[in-house]
Amino acid sequence: MKRIIFSAAWCAQCTALKESLRTAQIDFDEVNVDTDEGAAVAQQNAVRGLPTTMIFQGEELIKTIVGLKPVAEYL
Repeated sequence: MKRIIFSAAWCAQCTALKESLRTAQIDFDEVNVDTDEGAAVAQQNAVRGLPTTMIFQGEELIKTIVGLKPVAEYL
């Protein structure tokens, strides 16, 4: 399973989410929307709020989570 988190340095919920996932030893990739490249990727994926987490099984998007949720939601 692959998790991609769209986040920004100024986003307190993003920081809290990443810390919680690291504590739970859940792997994820991060896209920083504060960069030109990250903003373009976020726009291509219709990201409207932070943090947004997209969870993939193989190449298939199986879940999108917007905001900070309990760690169990990301498993």
